[in-house]
Amino acid sequence: MRQIDPLHRFLRADSGAVTVDWVVITAAITGLGIGVLMTVSNGIENSSNDITAQLESDEHIFRSHHFARSTGEEAAAVDLTHYGSNWADRRMNQLMNDLTDQQLRNQERAWRNRQADVNDPMHSRANDQMAMLSIAMEARGVSPHP
Repeated sequence: MRQIDPLHRFLRADSGAVTVDWVVITAAITGLGIGVLMTVSNGIENSSNDITAQLESDEHIFRSHHFARSTGEEAAAVDLTHYGSNWADRRMNQLMNDLTDQQLRNQERAWRNRQADVNDPMHSRANDQMAMLSIAMEARGVSPHP
């Protein structure tokens, strides 16, 4: 029996070819995955930032504390003694959109003083105003004392 030369046997063996095929396929899939990741990463990051901003917004925090009710719905639920629901809606819109944080603080301070002073001619309306101001300040994340 003739002994086969080890070099000749190595060159004729094909059992390692399958391993090479799998290495090539794995490298191709890995490269494709990295390519897809690079393509969509900016879009995912932008979406993630948008979601974060929305979750951190004052309106979202307010709704989470008030059973998903908006500031308008919360204002409509207040039992007003001197004003009607149309006034509450207009007032809330003004407090949320037209005033700076400092103006909101100033109004809260002025109405709190009127509420405390029984001789003030606007004393009886101060409770309604304070109810609206407290809703707006909470919704906007404004502290009465900066």
